[in-house]
Amino acid sequence: MNLYPEEAHPNARNLLTEDFYWSFEIETGPFGSTHAYDVFYSFLEWREAHKDGSPVAFIHGYIEDIGYPELDLKETDKAALYQYANAYKADESDLSEEVIVQAMAHAKREAEGEGRTFDERKFRAILAGVKPTSGITFLADIDNLVITTGFGQLVLEGRVDRDLLSLTLTAPQRELLPMLLNVYDEADRDMRKGHLHNMLDKLERLK
Repeated sequence: MNLYPEEAHPNARNLLTEDFYWSFEIETGPFGSTHAYDVFYSFLEWREAHKDGSPVAFIHGYIEDIGYPELDLKETDKAALYQYANAYKADESDLSEEVIVQAMAHAKREAEGEGRTFDERKFRAILAGVKPTSGITFLADIDNLVITTGFGQLVLEGRVDRDLLSLTLTAPQRELLPMLLNVYDEADRDMRKGHLHNMLDKLERLK
């Protein structure tokens, strides 16, 4: 499933000329992360109800909804980021029923959006086999949330609000840290790095 440039704002269409910007399947792009489809359409729904609101409020609400630990979205200090990553070494007990239900709601929305039937028993079975969530996963997911929201506003409205632009510039810089690049398969890391630099270049042009 893809986004379509011809349906996007002309500013986005003219700026985002590379194919990876328009795919929900290219994991190294702004719309290719695990939750990107849900984030994009959740933001679209949120925007309908909050036409004058800051998308940064959507980001904070989304983080709260999925139950992730609070992160200073402006943080770039490596020591602080490594501390955050190492502070949350989850075990199975961290997968509370509340967190599972929230994750299930997002997965169900993704499935319905893609025309698939959601199977709760299969989802729980998969979740049971997933490695416990760690601080590095929290960091990566939050960065991708910010990136998807920033580029999502660009696609929808042809601009990125100043407060969101600042955060959307910061997130790819964090993602270039080795501990976060290593979230990706070794074969994909160079592509991820190249896409991150490309994103930063595009965002700089919006200043």
